[in-house]
Amino acid sequence: MRLREFLNESFSQTSRLVEHAKAEGQVDAELNTAAIVLLIQAVGIGVHMIRSSGLDEAHLPPTSDWVELNGRLSEAAQPRQSQ
Repeated sequence: MRLREFLNESFSQTSRLVEHAKAEGQVDAELNTAAIVLLIQAVGIGVHMIRSSGLDEAHLPPTSDWVELNGRLSEAAQPRQSQ
């Protein structure tokens, strides 16, 4: 599979997951699905490129810190609370 095919298939699969999360009320329906998916792909590809390029392990955060940050970023996509 070529890179373009892989990226397009990954984008489609992730888009379906985001749309499902919107339907479940976990992601704000007003947010653009393509924007969310592009951000997810960009972070994933960027991290992979940085790690595979030889970044010293000493520069990587502990897994628990990375999970915490991702959780907080995910919270930003949740529907806004009514005031």
